[in-house]
Amino acid sequence: MNDVWCIKTSGADKCILWLWNGWGSHIFWDKEYDIEENGTTPLWYNGVGNGGTQYPQGTYFFIIDLKNTETGVIRRFQGSVDIL
Repeated sequence: MNDVWCIKTSGADKCILWLWNGWGSHIFWDKEYDIEENGTTPLWYNGVGNGGTQYPQGTYFFIIDLKNTETGVIRRFQGSVDIL
């Protein structure tokens, strides 16, 4: 509770996030949205998935696409994040 997962980036102005739990269920996704002017973007609040479900501690797997709309370049990052 009361946690926000943020990324800090430069060179991108749009972001999309997808999250899966350890069993492979797709629990969170977001439409393309603007990255804040300071380059810090809040991605996931309080471990809550789409539909309002609060997820327990554990390991979650992600894909983040960062897009520069001026150049059309998309950078993809993937990995895992632990909620403790």
